Amino acid sequence: MFKLQGLLYLSSHLSLLSPIKPLIIKSTVLTFAVTVALFVVGYLPTVAVLAFSSGPLAFVTAVPVILGAGSAIGLSLSNIIWLSTAQQDLFDEVRIRCSRDRHLRAFRGSLQT
Repeated sequence: MFKLQGLLYLSSHLSLLSPIKPLIIKSTVLTFAVTVALFVVGYLPTVAVLAFSSGPLAFVTAVPVILGAGSAIGLSLSNIIWLSTAQQDLFDEVRIRCSRDRHLRAFRGSLQT
């Protein structure tokens, strides 16, 4: 629920997107590189293990396994390297803006009465 609210807030305040755009690009490139590396190194061993449970469909069922593992590893690495500090900075910026908006509304309300 909060993630949807965050996306809606971000879509209405696009100035918050500019500081995190390079991090999103870096994270996407890192996840893609990890997934490609997993396909190169781990696809055939995954097929070999899945051959026992999936039989002839092991070549097909290994694809989502590798994609899921690549996504999980890429996301974890991105969080460790870049995104943890960016999330804190973004949270602080939103908190400052919301606080400033509340103060402005209170000030305008006191002027109107």
